[in-house]
Amino acid sequence: MPVTAHGLPADIQDQALLVLRLAMRALSCPAAGILSLTSEGEVISLRTAGAVPALAVATIREIASSENGVILEPPEAGGWSIAGIPLSYGSARNDVLVACSSPGDPFDDSQIPALRDLADSACAMGVVSSSPVPRGMPGDTAGRIEAARRLNTLIGPDSAQRPRSLGLLRIDIDHLARLNTHHGWDVVDTLIAQVATRIRTAVPADSLVARYGGGSLAVITPTDLSATNTRSSVVAILKQMNAPFIVGDLEIRLSVSLGWAMYPMDGDTPDDLRSAASAALSQAVREGGGHEQRANVELTRSYRAARTLEQDLSHAVHHDGLHLTWLPTIETGSETVVAFEALSRWDRPGHGPVSPDLFVQCAEEAGLIEALDSWSMTSACRAAVGWPQPLRVCVNISPVWLSNGRLARLVEHVLQETGLAPERLQIELSEHRSFGSSRIAHQELSRVRAIGARIALDDFGAGFSSLNRLGTLPIDQIKLDRSFVQRLGGDFRVDEILGATLRLASALGVSCCAKGVETERQLAFLDAHGCDEVQGFLLGQPVGDRLMPLTA
Repeated sequence: MPVTAHGLPADIQDQALLVLRLAMRALSCPAAGILSLTSEGEVISLRTAGAVPALAVATIREIASSENGVILEPPEAGGWSIAGIPLSYGSARNDVLVACSSPGDPFDDSQIPALRDLADSACAMGVVSSSPVPRGMPGDTAGRIEAARRLNTLIGPDSAQRPRSLGLLRIDIDHLARLNTHHGWDVVDTLIAQVATRIRTAVPADSLVARYGGGSLAVITPTDLSATNTRSSVVAILKQMNAPFIVGDLEIRLSVSLGWAMYPMDGDTPDDLRSAASAALSQAVREGGGHEQRANVELTRSYRAARTLEQDLSHAVHHDGLHLTWLPTIETGSETVVAFEALSRWDRPGHGPVSPDLFVQCAEEAGLIEALDSWSMTSACRAAVGWPQPLRVCVNISPVWLSNGRLARLVEHVLQETGLAPERLQIELSEHRSFGSSRIAHQELSRVRAIGARIALDDFGAGFSSLNRLGTLPIDQIKLDRSFVQRLGGDFRVDEILGATLRLASALGVSCCAKGVETERQLAFLDAHGCDEVQGFLLGQPVGDRLMPLTA
């Protein structure tokens, strides 16, 4: 039976998509979805990420009836397998989380624990039709869906009588990940329950207190409550957090960030009011925790712009809306092209070119960076196979691939898919980003080099522990940050530092490439001190051809 589309409120769809992205990352799979089987026997799709195949009613029933999740074998040798787990019970729908493996790489029982964690996250974040109350939460604490229904009833298009005013408060527990690391989720679940109880004592009796998932909660005030009285509740909530929380023998102090918005002043529809409160919360979080912020026009406008940017970028990444330009790398001595660096570019419909720094940051924050990197590497390698000369192709990759131990697998997959010779691929990792555990980074980079690809440390000298990484990680090349190169000849200390760096690289058997070379004087210095390669407008600007850069 084909899977048909089924709508969810916008904010719940966002949470569902987050769960699916986590599933694809945790299970190393290309697609995941939240599907349902209605009482009428129709399979409906609540949210998908990637190409989820149509699943039979019997398959959904088998997953829905499994208590702890199930792995379904591929229908044929070399095909994809399904991992599934139920998300709700005893309702008109049977909601299930499913993940689809890559062809020829089926799931096994070792992935069941990760599947259970994902199901818990989906229920806690309120993305299913009838999830149980999260562990440790007071029984009268609502979920995200109930909060959405309350707003729709009060101020939605079908509201019988709209109130004069209404407040929506969004509350996040600050530094939740650190609390979890120090105390564990069992303790944190109890903390969240205690926070909800304290919030309830600080707000009017008829308020609805809801858990949005993780350490995020919301309050919908009684109707006709004024902005002044709403702010009094906001102040009362913050004061309630001053006293320590007691969990067993532990005494724990925490703070919350709070953003709030008023109907109809800050938003006159449920979606507008939620956006305004979320924008205010984002600003409160940026201020460092323990702060409150009311929504205003500028905050909401910026927040919506960022959300729209994320949605457009997601569409571009998954629907071939990006393209590559090529920056030549020149051998210093012969001044011939020896490589091209692939640069991802995005012409956003209706807006024009978007700064790479902006959309890469957006991809990292939205959980799209792996999809972006995978597209960039695959597209670059596929293009390089068709070049008339076997030049190196250099691809920038986020260090997140190191921390999750999947870089070598990605490289191997792309090389097999495109047929590019391994020695022609150079992976470039920016010094501006953390590499995570040095042990895991060393292990993963060693695997990449064992495949035959090269590793370059980009923006060398401008980021985290440059010399330590050069001394401990298996690196083939360092790429000197342009901020040093551009100061050559104008600061004797920079001249000495670069000269010493080039000598050190040579002694270690690591090649060196200088970025941002724009003058003959810079080129002469680098050539005289043994810099192997250079990039910069002096010798070659990025080439706009999307398939094959000029090599003449």
